[in-house]
Amino acid sequence: MGKISTILVAHFFILITVLYSSQVSIASCIKGERESLLRLKASFIDSSNRLASRKGTDCCNWEGVGCDHTNGGHVVKLDLRNYEYSPSSALLSNGVDSSLFELKYLNYLDLSANFFNYTQTPIYFAELSELRYLNLSFTYFHGTIPRSLGNLNKLVDLDFNNDNVILDVMGYLYLGVLFIDGLGWVSSFPSLEYLDFSGIRIVQNENSSEPSIDQIKNNSNEEDELEKMWFWIIVMVGYGLGFWGVVGPLILKRSWRSAYFQFMDETKDKIYVTVLVNITRLKQRMGGNKMRD
Repeated sequence: MGKISTILVAHFFILITVLYSSQVSIASCIKGERESLLRLKASFIDSSNRLASRKGTDCCNWEGVGCDHTNGGHVVKLDLRNYEYSPSSALLSNGVDSSLFELKYLNYLDLSANFFNYTQTPIYFAELSELRYLNLSFTYFHGTIPRSLGNLNKLVDLDFNNDNVILDVMGYLYLGVLFIDGLGWVSSFPSLEYLDFSGIRIVQNENSSEPSIDQIKNNSNEEDELEKMWFWIIVMVGYGLGFWGVVGPLILKRSWRSAYFQFMDETKDKIYVTVLVNITRLKQRMGGNKMRD
């Protein structure tokens, strides 16, 4: 009887240990995805401290973050919506940080009512192929909405509302323009049930195509080289204009040339006299010191 009791107790503790370890593994998110979330957090100016609670190792329990425990604990939900629709509670960023696009298992993403400083809507959203819900409304993007979003064939809900009335209520003056280059690509969503393009300008140009990610990277490098070239051109032009701005009038106007050389002669004489006086005073001081010694 005693042996049976011991075996039962041992099995009980083993069961408790297994259950506890499984709960720990469920509670903890994947390290790489947690680091991506922390880098994304660091990329924002968060004046209202909305993201202050996002710390520690258990990112699956962070506010606005959801994990799929049936699929290895990957982060599948990220809700950063500014529910107050107020400037004081908005997250501010100069574009979407690349760490967001490392969360490959996201199926729910809400960035609405935050301020992205009139930057281009990133083409890299198309890499989040598991997305079913994407809300980029009132995010202060600018320029063309990428056609590559049409590759998100699991998307059910796409909200790009850019209604100026709501934007004015939020308190920021919207200076950008969002537009779609044709509507043909919108029909490529096989599962789409909700679509909001309020306030978006439509340009009917079905012949245009969205550049690939590799093309964008190459174009970025070419733009850097072009900027360097223009920098040196501007420097050389500025030097030439500055030089001839001084020398040109001296060549063309005799009276200016005479006045210039007279000024240089007077300046030279003043410098010579000043140096000579200072040297004489220094010699007198040194001679006086020797006599005292």
